[in-house]
Amino acid sequence: MSTTNNQLHTVLGTFWDKNVLEVPTEEDDSNSDVAIDDPLIQLDSITAVDVLLDIEKLVGKHLPVEKIVRKGGYESKEQFIEEVTQAVNEFVGEAT
Repeated sequence: MSTTNNQLHTVLGTFWDKNVLEVPTEEDDSNSDVAIDDPLIQLDSITAVDVLLDIEKLVGKHLPVEKIVRKGGYESKEQFIEEVTQAVNEFVGEAT
């Protein structure tokens, strides 16, 4: 994995951790009661747009929201990191 991808993963992981409230699932050993069913989206696309400022500083290019952020948001941290990293790499590759 390249240095840029490592940095992207760090930026995206930190962003996720600061912006998503993890909800315990039935498999968790948590004793707390949760009043909601299984959440469909943990990070909405409107919130996810905010990470672009940090990524643009990292790659040194303006990134179009519609090519980087998935409409509808992300269901997991892994999905967020993988899909945004891939979209950034594809766009930066096209823009060079």
